[in-house]
Amino acid sequence: MSESWVAKDEHTREKFLEFAKKYMEEQRFVVWTWKGEIRTGKQNAALHVFLRTLSQTLNDSGVSVNKFFKSGYQVPFNEATVKEEIWHKMQLAVTGKERSSDLTPGEMIEVFDRLNAVLADKGIHVPWPTK
Repeated sequence: MSESWVAKDEHTREKFLEFAKKYMEEQRFVVWTWKGEIRTGKQNAALHVFLRTLSQTLNDSGVSVNKFFKSGYQVPFNEATVKEEIWHKMQLAVTGKERSSDLTPGEMIEVFDRLNAVLADKGIHVPWPTK
């Protein structure tokens, strides 16, 4: 038998704990698994829209991959290079996490806010997608 619970506030936490206590009294063997807060599918989609839009904005602004971090050969941005060369570096600095799939919704916003501040210093603004 499999069942899942979402405990997002004090009431649902208390209900789950009541259930868990009763269930453990009735069952001989129980395995609990849990999942912390993770980004949603909509946030994942928004991240990729943001990365594509930012790559186009950087290219339109005359900023290339190497020009963004160091002088040298000019390589245009695309979604993958923005994610690797900009987003992941900021993400690692802000959260210590290497994979964007491990970010919580709050961490996604924090990385975006910090990155947005750096971009603003370069005269670039790409808003976070809302739809």
